Amino acid sequence: MKKAFSLIELIIIISIILVVTYLVVPSFNFKNKSNITKYNIENIKEQLLKNYDYNDFIELICLKNRGYCLLNIDGNFKENKINLFKNNPDIEVYNYKFQKIYYESFNNKTYFNEEVNYILKISKSKSSDNIIALNDKEFFVFNSLYQKPKKYLSLQKIKKKFENNKNRLLNAI
Repeated sequence: MKKAFSLIELIIIISIILVVTYLVVPSFNFKNKSNITKYNIENIKEQLLKNYDYNDFIELICLKNRGYCLLNIDGNFKENKINLFKNNPDIEVYNYKFQKIYYESFNNKTYFNEEVNYILKISKSKSSDNIIALNDKEFFVFNSLYQKPKKYLSLQKIKKKFENNKNRLLNAI
């Protein structure tokens, strides 16, 4: 009569335990809170594309006096309130002709005549509005080609860059 496991039996048991552990443990999602990406103006487009599915458009509407942004996906507002800024900054938004953009007041079931600070709209082709936002004396150019905006220190530097690109394009033709 046997009273103990043989070496072969122990190796088989240990290998079965290791295989089961290998298959089960990766399915658990152990997220470290420090690894969770915070939304900010430099990664907002990238985060919206990564975290939300949409068919036609996704629109981020930042309310001036609330300090957070609302999420509109294909015409349906989500409960998510995205804190894009640490404080409630004044943001000036310009188009590529360097004309200041003014937004209409925002209204829906919950909000009435809310001042809009900033809107970022991404289409189904993943292109975004070409806008320039001023935040704490920094300018961010949201280009349709890039997920992250380009950062500049002044409108003059942006104008110079645009002029250089325009001249390079004209010379190439």
